[in-house]
Amino acid sequence: MPLVPGALGFGEAGFQHRACLQTFNCAALPLRQLKKTPFATRVDGRIQWSSDSGAWHSLVQGVIRDLRVPFTPPSYAYLAIDLPQAARIGECASIAGVVVWNDCCQIDGDTLRASLDLLGVDRRMARQGVGTAMVTHAIQACGSTARALGASTLIVTSVVHNNNIECQALLHKNGWKRTGRVPSQPDCSYWVISGSRGS
Repeated sequence: MPLVPGALGFGEAGFQHRACLQTFNCAALPLRQLKKTPFATRVDGRIQWSSDSGAWHSLVQGVIRDLRVPFTPPSYAYLAIDLPQAARIGECASIAGVVVWNDCCQIDGDTLRASLDLLGVDRRMARQGVGTAMVTHAIQACGSTARALGASTLIVTSVVHNNNIECQALLHKNGWKRTGRVPSQPDCSYWVISGSRGS
């Protein structure tokens, strides 16, 4: 069921959220448990994951749980908060998602290059529009930076695992384009969105 308009709020992650993030749940299993399942096999000393393992969810969950917030600009970590639930049981138990971006990777002439670095949606909030809301929030924030710096064009890049079909579908739905594989990470691809002043 889609979120009711106005039901999701955003706030920058701070020291007070570190303990909350340590219980963030966007995966069926933590990575340490997933490694013990038939989804994981070792080839030449490296773990290979089956395409239906959901390993990227476990990897993202581990990264989010280890985040040392707050970040220092130009990197930002923001929380999507389920506001109705937060009013009942508190903000810490109402984190719907986490998004991390860098809004000033490089200024090239009149072009600002930024990156979407991390995105995770709590499992109980899946398929309710949280992912789209977080991507939109990050792009708008990068667009504001582009305008403040006088850049006429914004280019945002993200690296996505090739088996992470859900994230690829989310980005595609929101106008991103796959531009090729990452040379240093052959299992991942670049996804890019660009626009005039972040539009």
